[in-house]
Amino acid sequence: MKGIWRTLLRLYPRAHREKFGDEMEAVFEQAAEERRGQGWRYFARFLIAEMFGVLRGAGAAWIAGGRGAIAIGMPNDAASAQALIEANLRRMERAVATHQFARARFFSCYDLQLRERLSQLRKT
Repeated sequence: MKGIWRTLLRLYPRAHREKFGDEMEAVFEQAAEERRGQGWRYFARFLIAEMFGVLRGAGAAWIAGGRGAIAIGMPNDAASAQALIEANLRRMERAVATHQFARARFFSCYDLQLRERLSQLRKT
């Protein structure tokens, strides 16, 4: 199973793998171990969900340029930035709740960028 997971992680850009790969692998192994004890159906569902999560996460990482930066436009006013921060936090919470930790990390990076932008907007 570890070998398959490592192969799937190769879908991510190299910079992303270097930054988050060890953590993603450790979280996957821990979650897989927990699911194995719940029966083969739960484990199979978990594996399918994780495969789709890797595909979504890798796609998002490539769109972001593989640098951890989000390739989404930044807001031009403080109210828009605050609304995006709140929406992004809900996405991050959902990702953590469904054990999509790579996706949660992606939203976390975006959160940092949004908060920096909000700070800049408030200064002007």
